[in-house]
Amino acid sequence: MALSTFKYLPLIGLILFLSACGTITSIGHVGYDKVYVSTDQEETTIKLNGVTQNMKKGYIMVDKGIDGNFITCTKDGYKNSNFYMQRRLNPGVLTADIILSIPFIFIPLIVDGINGELYEINPQSITIFMTKDNK
Repeated sequence: MALSTFKYLPLIGLILFLSACGTITSIGHVGYDKVYVSTDQEETTIKLNGVTQNMKKGYIMVDKGIDGNFITCTKDGYKNSNFYMQRRLNPGVLTADIILSIPFIFIPLIVDGINGELYEINPQSITIFMTKDNK
């Protein structure tokens, strides 16, 4: 009986190694998604959750750990335009975490849930149209 158990040791070792690697890389990584933002007006100020981004058009890094990121576009002479982004579960990461975390009591799943790696931001590309302020 003891000899038949030894034939599974390489497989068990491989599963433990992959689980440990997944946990170690997740701990040091904070979850961000790159989101493309554009507007129909030049020289627009773009704010993410109230913080001005150093870009006019292009990509911003959005924290996946926050549910409900908010983009505001402002420009003199135009009404402020707002856009709400939500996060959703990333099925690929969720499946991998469940498979790889069984030997480690779901530690990768817990870590990825805390740092946002378990989620993805939706949508990945945003175009915001601004309206003239008739004041």
